[in-house]
Amino acid sequence: TGSTTNTNTMKTNVTTIIANTTTTSVISTTTTSTTSATVTTTSVTSTTTSATTTTITTTSTTSGKISYSAEIQQVLLFGGSTRIPRVQNELVKSLGGIELGKRLNTDEAAAMGGVYQAAALSKGYRVKKFIAKDANQYPINVQFERHADPTAENSEPKLIDRTLFQRNNLYPNRKVMTFNRHTDDFSFDVRYGDLSFLSDTDKRSLGKTDLLRINVSGARKAYEKHQDTSESKGVKAHFQLDDNSLLVLDRVEFVFERKETEAERTNATKDEDESTLSSKLIDIYF
Repeated sequence: TGSTTNTNTMKTNVTTIIANTTTTSVISTTTTSTTSATVTTTSVTSTTTSATTTTITTTSTTSGKISYSAEIQQVLLFGGSTRIPRVQNELVKSLGGIELGKRLNTDEAAAMGGVYQAAALSKGYRVKKFIAKDANQYPINVQFERHADPTAENSEPKLIDRTLFQRNNLYPNRKVMTFNRHTDDFSFDVRYGDLSFLSDTDKRSLGKTDLLRINVSGARKAYEKHQDTSESKGVKAHFQLDDNSLLVLDRVEFVFERKETEAERTNATKDEDESTLSSKLIDIYF
């Protein structure tokens, strides 16, 4: 099992877009990325023991949420080391006697799979439909502090941990995390979630579990500007797992709903209920 880690720091300034107003603001978000990509591979070698083989097959079926008898009809051998008779015998034992598929050239299988996928994605070739679904290996959580009511007896901030992408989430994928009670500038962390399914060796090879540190600035200024005329709908952080399973923070926005004035209520028509909420929203991007 091996892993690769890239480190970079990115700072983005995005101009504010406000619906139904002519005001424009600039709010900045600083994103520090400590781990951009983690690639993990597992192979069976000539020194595979019964215990190791059992661990690999058990982990694979647990990750895929499948059962041996009901959903696995055949196991295809992959990689040159699977030609070793001892490896095949241990695989058959750990899989409960399920047949091993030997129709693939175990040395060329990876290269041929890459060729078929490239042809399927290319506009220059017409091939039989080729479906490949990638899933996120590790759960990704967002961690932040929630400040309690200062008038309460226990006003200590509470550490909140929320799952952003669950284990085996398909990608590419997009998720939105909403911070409902934040009106001041704040920070939050993105990190791997529960890794109890990994062995101690796998955890050590994974390295650091922190992925991103996000510093959100300009939230307080936006809140003070719109609190009298609008109702806060929370700070929303938009994330995506791209085609390469890289976590990207797309944008952060402070959303307000404009309060209806007395004049607007007086001039409201009977068809008001049919109007859309979007016409009353103010999105502050930062």
